Amino acid sequence: IRLSPLSSDYYVEGPTVFELPVKTWRMYFNENSGAAGNNRDGQIWGASSTDGLTWTRDDKATLKGDDVEEAVAVDDAGAAHVIGIEAREHLVENARETFKEYGAKDGAYEFRAGDMFEELRRDPPQVDTVLLLGIMYHVFDHVELVRLVAQTGAKHVIVDTQVVPENKLHHKFPNVLSLQLDDVTGDGAQVVADLPRGEGLPPRAIVAHPSRGALRFIFDAFGYDTEEF
Repeated sequence: IRLSPLSSDYYVEGPTVFELPVKTWRMYFNENSGAAGNNRDGQIWGASSTDGLTWTRDDKATLKGDDVEEAVAVDDAGAAHVIGIEAREHLVENARETFKEYGAKDGAYEFRAGDMFEELRRDPPQVDTVLLLGIMYHVFDHVELVRLVAQTGAKHVIVDTQVVPENKLHHKFPNVLSLQLDDVTGDGAQVVADLPRGEGLPPRAIVAHPSRGALRFIFDAFGYDTEEF
């Protein structure tokens, strides 16, 4: 992949690539000041391509700050309407401000503050594409989540998630949901603790990290063909 212009002293990290209806390509990625991947600049950048190999980097970041996981660009990605669901009110406000700053049209986006499961049950939207960014390792009911996503009618689902390392799996049992205790005090964790607090313990919730096999198994069961990038 050739990307130009590439910002100096930065590495492209975690690219997500998809084909637009007009047969061109879009890519979104992090930039990292260290090759080891430990110094993200907190922004999502975009690039365009006509062949999927040679890319022209956008002049400015698509998203920045704490809202990078709660929104996607609507002005240059070709989406007619975008709906974002986020439990933390201040990140919803950040996303709204970011979209205004980058000139997204009024009415082209909607951000809901609330529990993702409850929102999808109460008022399920009908959409073409769903992005699950950094969420699959902060929940434990993956089957219910994919069921709710399937009810939106989405033809495509993009998942960005941590997974159980392959070397931690038994070869006979590749489809694993590994239960974990999640510290919910940080911005990137669940908002509501669902476990009693012991003395000296932080607020916690039970979550499950999926294996690649588990994700494929669940999405296949709901009729999705899976492909890993």
